[in-house]
Amino acid sequence: MAESAAIQPMRRHRGLSVWPGVLWLLIAASLYAAPPPVEPTEFEAASRLLVQQPAGVLAFSLRADGTRLLAAFEDGTVTVHDLHTRTALRSFAAHHGAASAAAVSGDGLRWVTGGYDHRLKVWGPAGVIEREVSGHTGRVTDIALSPGGTSLASCGYDGTVRIWDVA
Repeated sequence: MAESAAIQPMRRHRGLSVWPGVLWLLIAASLYAAPPPVEPTEFEAASRLLVQQPAGVLAFSLRADGTRLLAAFEDGTVTVHDLHTRTALRSFAAHHGAASAAAVSGDGLRWVTGGYDHRLKVWGPAGVIEREVSGHTGRVTDIALSPGGTSLASCGYDGTVRIWDVA
């Protein structure tokens, strides 16, 4: 007996709604079709490479005056870069495991980093740890400093957001 010519119902496949056979057509087309070349936009053409190292960059923060950048790396190191000279001013081992979060105070005198070691570290201008706090039971994923640099908010894989007094 011949199949009906009616449209078959859609099926769910890993979050996609497709008709039978269409998914395979889409996969085959994506394997063989090269994307057309894209000209960089004016904005993209104006970008400059600042940091390149084997460990991936997981987080960064800019100083409010735009002169410094704090970058946190997968290997646990943190570097402070001068944006005018495009050089690293200092680099230091910050965390056991990855350094996954970074923030700079409004005045640029304090830096805060968070890591896979569940810790937050507050760094002074000389690159010396002023304070180390713990309380997260999972990786620290993001941090933010108040404009005055006296309060710190952090969140992590433990599902919590915490507020810290770092004055």
